[in-house]
Amino acid sequence: ISKDGWLTVSETTEYKVKTEDIGTRIRFEYQPIRNDKVAGQVISKEIDPILAQAPSVSNVQIKQNNTGLLEVTGDYYGGVEDHSYFLWHAYDADGKMHNIGKTQIPQIFPPEKLYGLKVEATYCPRRNDGEEGEQVLSSNYVIVKPLPSVISLDIFVENGQIRIGKVMKCN
Repeated sequence: ISKDGWLTVSETTEYKVKTEDIGTRIRFEYQPIRNDKVAGQVISKEIDPILAQAPSVSNVQIKQNNTGLLEVTGDYYGGVEDHSYFLWHAYDADGKMHNIGKTQIPQIFPPEKLYGLKVEATYCPRRNDGEEGEQVLSSNYVIVKPLPSVISLDIFVENGQIRIGKVMKCN
């Protein structure tokens, strides 16, 4: 940090603004030098505090993960994300879309009534100051499969006795 309180973030002619720069001011400085190596006066330019772009999301995808949960992913832009939410949609046998819920997390446990149905999701991006961006529907869908289930389970213990510290395993 310089004596006047400024931190050097780049010594090249390019700088990509980062999320942590939001709300700060940036000062550009350069010193022109002629071909004969004579240095000119330092030129300095400050800009207004950096504002976050509007919240937005791209590349929205839905999948059924290996534990059976439906999961939405996307690439968020526009400051610090907070309180984004997700709308879930299922299509009945006639192709009619039904809204099936809203969550604050990008995963849902699919109930049995969704098995075999086409499901999509809408990602609703929201920034930490409450500004909401445009809602984006997933670019794909999933046909919901039943969750993995255990039909029967036997747990065996060594020598027929449960011992403190022993791990019980299901084979």
